[in-house]
Amino acid sequence: MNVSASLKDKITVWLSEKRLHHWLVALFCIVLSVEYFSFVYSNYSYMGFRLDANPVTIIVGLLFLVIIYISLFGNRKVSSFLYLTAICFGVILCIPSTIMYIFGGVSILCPLYSSLLLILLTCDQLNIPAFTANHASYRWQALTLACIVIILTIPFVINYGFPTNFKVFSLGSEVYDVRLAANRNATLLTSYLFGPLSKILLPTLLITAILHKDFKITALAVLAMLYLFLVNPHKTLLFSIPVTIAFVFFKQHEAKAGAFLLLLDFTLILSVIMRLTINSILIESILIRRGFFLPVLISDNYFMFFNNNPMMLSHSILSGLLKYPYAWDPSHLMGFMMHETSATSCNTGIIADGFMNFGHLGVLLWIFTTVFLFKYIDSIGIHHAYFGLVFIFIFTLANSALLTSMLTHGGILLILILTFLVDRNKDDG
Repeated sequence: MNVSASLKDKITVWLSEKRLHHWLVALFCIVLSVEYFSFVYSNYSYMGFRLDANPVTIIVGLLFLVIIYISLFGNRKVSSFLYLTAICFGVILCIPSTIMYIFGGVSILCPLYSSLLLILLTCDQLNIPAFTANHASYRWQALTLACIVIILTIPFVINYGFPTNFKVFSLGSEVYDVRLAANRNATLLTSYLFGPLSKILLPTLLITAILHKDFKITALAVLAMLYLFLVNPHKTLLFSIPVTIAFVFFKQHEAKAGAFLLLLDFTLILSVIMRLTINSILIESILIRRGFFLPVLISDNYFMFFNNNPMMLSHSILSGLLKYPYAWDPSHLMGFMMHETSATSCNTGIIADGFMNFGHLGVLLWIFTTVFLFKYIDSIGIHHAYFGLVFIFIFTLANSALLTSMLTHGGILLILILTFLVDRNKDDG
């Protein structure tokens, strides 16, 4: 028992080493750069991926990478929570934007504004004083979440029944066919409940149950998430299960950061090996093309199309005051511009969304709002096990509009749950 505890402590210390993080981030940059040449551009140039490197973009891009590196590792006063948050934003948003600026000819606004987000996030001058609020006991956490989950799942059961097309778990073309059918048959209730249920409530219930070793509730949460995937198979929902569970481990956020970077680099390298040895590109396509580079390409198209053409939320909450000039909403409009079909929805993240609505001022406003949200979460001092929720929220913000993330995808609900329901770090015995 002591040997096992000692080994765990050594692994934790090793994973917490910032020097390890330096090398893992550098390896991530190298692998992702090579993959853009050898895989993304080579196989998906028809989607708009370009090869347009020149001395200027290379030099400026390397400067952005230095800024990203300094933002991640230069401030020793940054809290461990914000450090891990910055690592996640760095690999999901900043580094892919910079690599595509260097090699893919996207707008300099992509790395510029994503780097600004990282700088502000790690700036200790903008920290919020510690906020304390009473939170519920585990009994009330589990009871409240389980009841809400069961009640909110009922409309899906009524509308969709119990699907048995298990082929969607292969993540092949069946996913898109089932998703299209689900969207056609969706009701207003199921459309608005899907995001909060799949991205906030069920992951919260899952983490809470694991944290308190309640295996019945754990099974309930996992089965409910798998059911929602059968109903409407979004890949992010399926991957959120292992992601949520993985971030439960290790008390120190620095150790979580090391484990996250190590697992990410390992998965990237494994995906390359699988392509070269057994000609399987599933993981490589989902993770590298779809996860890292496609959001940057979509953002670049938003920057080009909406330059000097701000929508000022006329498609959203200000639609009653301002006239929206297009027949399709922005995501389907960009789907038409990029793929010549309005059936394709090309959502974008908070940076291009801010630019689309209010130009450069909108980007700054959206960035400061995002920074404030994570500074506030940091001030609450939530239990380390709940960082999986934060990671899902980061991924949502990188791929969805700000107001959509907060309203449709449950961002406001997340803030309320983290403030009043879940455990605090001080509760960790």
